Amino acid sequence: GSAQYVYSYDLDGSGEFHFNMLDASLYSNSVRSKFNAWSYYFGSRAIAANDSYVAISAVGANNGSGSIAIFDPQGNFLYDIDGSENNDNNFGDKMVMLPNNRLVVGQRSRDYGGSNRGAMYLYSLGASSASLVKSVYGSTNNQQLGSNLETNGSLVVAGLHFSNGPTTGNPYEGYVSVYDSNLNHQFNIEAPAEVSASSLNFGKATAIGSDKIAVSSSDY
Repeated sequence: GSAQYVYSYDLDGSGEFHFNMLDASLYSNSVRSKFNAWSYYFGSRAIAANDSYVAISAVGANNGSGSIAIFDPQGNFLYDIDGSENNDNNFGDKMVMLPNNRLVVGQRSRDYGGSNRGAMYLYSLGASSASLVKSVYGSTNNQQLGSNLETNGSLVVAGLHFSNGPTTGNPYEGYVSVYDSNLNHQFNIEAPAEVSASSLNFGKATAIGSDKIAVSSSDY
C-alpha cells in the first residue's frame, strides 16, 4: 500500500512530530504537489536519518521515477533529490545513512546498459542541496542491485537476491556484495555450497554488526 504519514519521536517515546504531506499548514503547495498523492508512496519504502537530516523517499513521484525529500529533524523541508535524472523507476526504494551526512540510495530497477541491473548512489547531504559522490551499477541483467541495503557505518551490505549464482550460475540463487563507506567494492558472499540452488534468493534479507553479517534466503 501507500503512505502519507511519517512520524518522529524522541527516544523516550515523546515529542511526536508528524511529517504530513496532506497538511497545507506544514508544507507549501509546491512541496505537497511532489509528495502528497497516495500513489507516490511517500514514506512507505524507505526512511533514513541522523541527528542532522531526515530522508524520506517517494518512489512513485516524478511519474514513477522517484524522489527523496530531505528535512531537518524538526520537520522543516529543505530540498529534494530528484530521481528522474537517473532514468528508470524506484529511485529511493532503499536508503541507509552513513557518517558525515552521507546517504546511500538504492534503485533496483535501474537498467544502465541492460535490464533491471540496479544501482546505488552515494550523496553528501548539505543544508540546501545534496551532491552526488559516486554511482555503482549492477553488472548483469535482473540483479536489482539496491533492492536491499544495510550498514554498520563502515560497510554497506547489498543483497542481490535476484542474481544468478556467481559460481554456480543457478538462476536467482542470489549473493551478497559488500562495499566500504565510499561504495568501493570489498568482497562478495555467495550461498553456501550445501544450499545453493535455483530460486534460492540468497541475500533477500541481511543484517550487519561490528564484525558479523547475517544473510537469509526466501526460498529453499
